[in-house]
This record gives sequence, structure tokens and C-alpha cells, in this order.
Amino acid sequence: MYQVIINGKEKHLNASDKTIVEALGDKVPHGCKSGGCGKCKVLILKGDVTHPILNSIALSAKNQEEGYTLACQTKPLSDIEIEF
Repeated sequence: MYQVIINGKEKHLNASDKTIVEALGDKVPHGCKSGGCGKCKVLILKGDVTHPILNSIALSAKNQEEGYTLACQTKPLSDIEIEF
């Protein structure tokens, strides 16, 4: 289990085998849950995550370079802090 800090205040637990959206549900804005809509875009402020190749329509290469990811496709590898 990893700790997820949302927007600098809310703390939640996330199992390593679940995506951020699967574990936190409505705490994170989301839509399609398949990486296509981009509603679940979050900035990873701290920690390590893993995700498949992300849809460049939902999340641009520039956004990825800046540290953004899609919470519906991303799993934590450590305690993380996210912002949306």
C-alpha cells in the first residue's frame, strides 16, 4: 500500500496493483477510465509511478515531459503526491 496525497492535503491509500482512479474513485476527476478522454490528468509532484504508453490525444508529449499522467492508467511505485 502506498500513500497518495492529493492537492497537498487529502491523504489516501492506494494498493500497488490498482490505478490511482481504481483506488481513489471519485476523489480524482475521471471520465472514460480507458485513457482516451484526459479528464483524469494529474501532475505527479513526488514519487514514482508506472503506466502504459499514454494516448497522446488525451495527454500531449509536452504534458508528459512536465510530469503529468493519466490517473486511470497510472499505478504508484512509491508514496506519491498528485495535483489536479
